[in-house]
Amino acid sequence: MYEGFTLCNATTPLGLLGCPETLSHHTRSGCDGSCDPWSDTCHQVYVGHNLLGNELHWLPPTYLQNWWKSTQWSNHDISGNMSVANYITTLQPKNRDWCPQVGKPRPNLGSQYTQLYETCQKMHSKRLDTRAHDLFSTSTHIGRGHVEHGVDFGSLYASMPVLRTVIVRDPFSWLVSKFFWHFNRKDLPIPMVCDDVEVATRNDGTTLMSYHASDFTEEDDFGWAHQFAMEYLTYLCGIDCYLTALGGLSTIERMERQAASNLRHSFAVVGVLEDGEDTFFDMVSARVRYMDMSLNPHIKGDSHRSGGGEESTRCKAIFNDPDMQQKMIDGSPAIAALVRLFRVGKEVNKFQKEELASCSGFKFS
Repeated sequence: MYEGFTLCNATTPLGLLGCPETLSHHTRSGCDGSCDPWSDTCHQVYVGHNLLGNELHWLPPTYLQNWWKSTQWSNHDISGNMSVANYITTLQPKNRDWCPQVGKPRPNLGSQYTQLYETCQKMHSKRLDTRAHDLFSTSTHIGRGHVEHGVDFGSLYASMPVLRTVIVRDPFSWLVSKFFWHFNRKDLPIPMVCDDVEVATRNDGTTLMSYHASDFTEEDDFGWAHQFAMEYLTYLCGIDCYLTALGGLSTIERMERQAASNLRHSFAVVGVLEDGEDTFFDMVSARVRYMDMSLNPHIKGDSHRSGGGEESTRCKAIFNDPDMQQKMIDGSPAIAALVRLFRVGKEVNKFQKEELASCSGFKFS
């Protein structure tokens, strides 16, 4: 399966259950590669650019039901019709309790979903968001009598019956690549330079971000590098972080904490791009024994338009300079968070390689 995001007003991972993927991609035989919505299993390799947690809106209902019952939170999920367990039951394809107002089951087509969005879906996500806050809200003493209230869904993501993998990359190398992928084109009305720190990092200290960072213009309130860093942060933090960040309803500190928790507990394999793809593939093969990542070695990806050229070489050198990196860190709290998260990713990668080597006999470079 590949990327795709259903229209949703949710602000929590549980709220995303209220935005179920339409069933048009599903068949009983599963011949199209999707998980059978009637099944209690889901042997599926999911590849794409989706944020962590996206699987909550397409995993089969029975599969989700079994997962939820196995968690510690289900024991406290006793709100009758508003309970998470009760709602998951309504996701079964023919269950008209999904929208009792009009007697409609979970939509089959995107057009049906759009028609039922206001009447049915928005109510579900709002109720499930309330349950999520009831079950996951925390209060932490942070010194001098101050208490920080918030939610951290890292433990929820870690509990899900899925095996996730990710490859982390040095943030500054990644930012140069993103710049040339999106902005170094002849069709742009105004040429852009990579090393204008003020333009790159402009922000107001909140989590507000544009819906598409690649639509950046120099007149935007938020710099291109800051916006891309916010996107990267939400990918590691989870889909709830993305939805709340769009409205400025969270903090970068909270997002960083959840992203760090996810790196440590929610990914079966954390690779490091600088180690090379083969090392990552070996880690996946060692972790998931039914997957052989050495197959089809002849398949090569297309060349990336962000590489090559004098300007690209110049920008790579500039972004590799410690003084430039410090200016970027000082200018954007999101970039600063990414730098710290990259260190966490490398620590997890080192631990996982040692663990997999001791268990499987694999030797990693």
